[in-house]
Parts: sequence; C-alpha cells; structure tokens
Amino acid sequence: MTKDKNGQNRGGARVQINQYKKLRIEAFEMLEHLVKANSILVKNLEHNEDIKQRCYEQMDKDRKFIQELQEEIASLKHDWRMCDEVCDNKQFKIRELEQELEQLRKERLN
Repeated sequence: MTKDKNGQNRGGARVQINQYKKLRIEAFEMLEHLVKANSILVKNLEHNEDIKQRCYEQMDKDRKFIQELQEEIASLKHDWRMCDEVCDNKQFKIRELEQELEQLRKERLN
C-alpha cells in the first residue's frame, strides 16, 4: 500500500478494488459469452435433431416404397412366367396343329 506524505492510505486500496472489479467484469463477460455460445449450440443441436428425425422418417418412407416396388416386381415376374408358359403352350399347340395340317394335306393329295 502506498501512503501519501501525511501517512494516509491513498490509492493502494483503490487499485486493488479496481483490479478486483476489472476481473469480476471480465469474468461476467466471459460467463455471458459462454451462455450465448451454449445457447447457440443448443439451438444448433435441436435443429440437427429435427433434421435427423426428418431424415429417419424419409428413410422409412423410402424403405416402404422400395418394399412395395419389390413386391410389385415379384408379382410382375410371376405374371411374366405365367404368360411365358401360356405362350409356350400355345406355340406347342400351333406346331402340333401345323403338323396335323401337313398330314391332312398329304392324305388328301394321296
């Protein structure tokens, strides 16, 4: 502490109080900054959670749509096989009828 020429304590206590107030002000400014930063981080986290939830919902919709398409493809493949079998049977019958027609023509010519 510094004393003036009269022996009174001047300024020394003020300097310590001013330093304390300065540190206190800086601490509260830092705290305010941290609170603001935390608030921003919480908002970003909530926003990211909303986006994540929407993505999961869209993925579920897409999975269901893909499942429906796969079922439709399986059904179309089954229909295709059935049509292919019917077509093969008809072609086989046509060949048989052509052969019978050939035989009948030969018999008439003889």
